[in-house]
Amino acid sequence: MMKPEDSIDYFRRIAKQSVSKVVEISKWLLDVAEELSNIYSNPRLTAVTEIMHARLVAVAINLSEHFNENERETLLLQWEKVTFRIFGLYQKDSRTKVGEYTRLAQKIMGLNDNKKYIQDNGRLIEYHVELVNLGDDYPASGINKVLEDADCYNGWDKEARYFFYNYERYLCGKKDYNFPKVWWDKIWESTTQDSIEHIYPQTESLAWKGKVTRRKEFHANRLGNLLILPVGLNKKLQNIGFDIKKREYNDVPMLATKEIAKFDDWNMAMIETRTQSLIQWAEKEWDDLKL
Repeated sequence: MMKPEDSIDYFRRIAKQSVSKVVEISKWLLDVAEELSNIYSNPRLTAVTEIMHARLVAVAINLSEHFNENERETLLLQWEKVTFRIFGLYQKDSRTKVGEYTRLAQKIMGLNDNKKYIQDNGRLIEYHVELVNLGDDYPASGINKVLEDADCYNGWDKEARYFFYNYERYLCGKKDYNFPKVWWDKIWESTTQDSIEHIYPQTESLAWKGKVTRRKEFHANRLGNLLILPVGLNKKLQNIGFDIKKREYNDVPMLATKEIAKFDDWNMAMIETRTQSLIQWAEKEWDDLKL
């Protein structure tokens, strides 16, 4: 990947050689800028687009002339799955897979494939396999190890919202329920701190005495204790008792909150049960797409 100053020098050399090439490159840069604008304007994708080399592959897929819309959608879905698995679930930093993502983006933008290869879905199959290979070191089967005891709140707020957004979509699809898009649009517009609810509160009140008897902060920030709530409700509930919280949860038009409202009580055992349930779902949700 070129440094910014090297890119400028390269563009200057091209400009001296061919005016038509300058126009072609300028148009391509405009296309890239428009794709990046689309990515940045979609808050749902924040958890998978903060890593620069991951964004590069998404832009390449969108700009490639070799895919129809169905193929593009398939590759973007696999890109989203593997990228969130690596940088979200396994929580790897921006130094991870730089070369692999960058080389893949370059290959996807290649324009030298013969017509028959394209017609035979050669590129779709090839690049789906390459996207799958990006995650070989971070398999879906290992999600349990990284999430079971993880702090899924501090430093993981964007990822938590993305996780539970997809979980809500899953529940709605499973029960043929209309996805509460209006509510989620408001959630995306709010800060993560305003929308992530700790069922067992971070600051324990009398109503919660005895529910969590050890490692209270650990249990408060576990995946199974977190929930996404509409704007304002999180602040309203804070550390009031579970009997009141569950009534409020049941009134929210989101299936994930209604799931919690079905529990009679909320304690360490319930947090463990829900954590394991969510992890089992995540192992399927972010497993590689099968063609």
